[in-house]
Amino acid sequence: MGAVRRVLAIVRLHFTQLFHDRGDLFSALALPILLTTLLGFMYGGSGDVGKPQVAVVDLDHTNISRVLVDAFREQPSFRVPVVSTRAKAEDGIRKSDYSAAIVVPQGFGDAVLSGRAASADVLEGSDKTLTMAVRQIAEGIATRLAADQASVRVALEQLADARDAFVARPLPMPATGFGTADPGGAPAVAVRDMPSSARSSLTAAFPFLENDPSRLQLFEAADGFWTPPPVKVESKALVASRVRGESTSASGHDQSSLGVTVWFMLMMLLGSGVTLLEERENKTLPRLLTMPTSRGVVLLGKVTGMFLVGLLQAAVLISFGALVFHVPWGNDPLAVAFVIVTYALACTGLSIAVAALARTRSQASAIGPVLSVGLAMLGATMWPIAIVPPFMQTVARFTPTGQAMSALTDIVVRNQGLEAALAPSAIMLAMAAVFFAVGVSRFKYE
Repeated sequence: MGAVRRVLAIVRLHFTQLFHDRGDLFSALALPILLTTLLGFMYGGSGDVGKPQVAVVDLDHTNISRVLVDAFREQPSFRVPVVSTRAKAEDGIRKSDYSAAIVVPQGFGDAVLSGRAASADVLEGSDKTLTMAVRQIAEGIATRLAADQASVRVALEQLADARDAFVARPLPMPATGFGTADPGGAPAVAVRDMPSSARSSLTAAFPFLENDPSRLQLFEAADGFWTPPPVKVESKALVASRVRGESTSASGHDQSSLGVTVWFMLMMLLGSGVTLLEERENKTLPRLLTMPTSRGVVLLGKVTGMFLVGLLQAAVLISFGALVFHVPWGNDPLAVAFVIVTYALACTGLSIAVAALARTRSQASAIGPVLSVGLAMLGATMWPIAIVPPFMQTVARFTPTGQAMSALTDIVVRNQGLEAALAPSAIMLAMAAVFFAVGVSRFKYE
């Protein structure tokens, strides 16, 4: 119990030193929060902000054009801002504000209702793959409108045939008019030959005897059958996909929250290792050894303090990303915790190894930033791993930052479970064991 109390006392001292220095607090918390915010917006923001924008220009402003616009705005793959003029849409595409645009010309609705050919324009941007997707969606909506248009035409044709058959049909017309209880032996008269007063009384049996329903009324009725879709295509996976979320790679604040958390945990823990050398040069560490405390207890206390500080920093940064930018850190808290703990152990071990191999505090202070930035870049904390060459993706697997980013991307972005954390965490534990073995065996207390 005495050794445990000494370890806890050293841990408490480590926390006291950290919170006493406002500069360290800024570097550990305020700076990464600021970078998470700024880098997230540079990467495209969060949620819908990160989706490509496809502008819609509605120059027709009819119920028909509104069907097209609403169908586009229901697409989950991109944002669909409504722009007032074609010129603004073209200018936005040139400035890369919009990836593409759809222009619904004036007269579009009238052409559809009257059965004439109608067309909408797709304005292409530099992203040809996205433009192709937009064109395919537009063609799908056009097919829907064409089917509605055909339904209107067929309905009117069928109605005309039914009306012709109905008005040619002879019906008894008693002198007292329709609706009497007993028409008796009244003569049969074709509906077309009846006076208008008699024909009007037949509208209950044939509502559109005199006039056709409006084309818009028929169009809206036909379009209503698309909700829910009358035909669905369902896919069945024969080979299980590793991606269960909506994304395959991190972007926006998802990328910045994951990357900055991994990066600054490493930076913070490497900096904590420098404090060991500072205490050795200031003779604080040797004085601790004059107390009835073994070297192992002193080092364990220092290591535990560093490790817990790293976890505290991670908890703050994760909470900030989740609460402010809605980064889905909570998809699987147990898996996230497993990765963060093993990564903190690897970083703490690396910090002890650097402190053991560096001869002076100045050397360690120079090595720390270079090592943290280098590993952050190799591990793809600053950008998605998918954009780097295959060789660099392979290199990332041999770094603790790369393993942490791979696991966290699988868990947080791709919505995978604990199984995605097992292999990277095992690798990081192996790295931690090697780092600790080097650090503990080579560290000099005096």
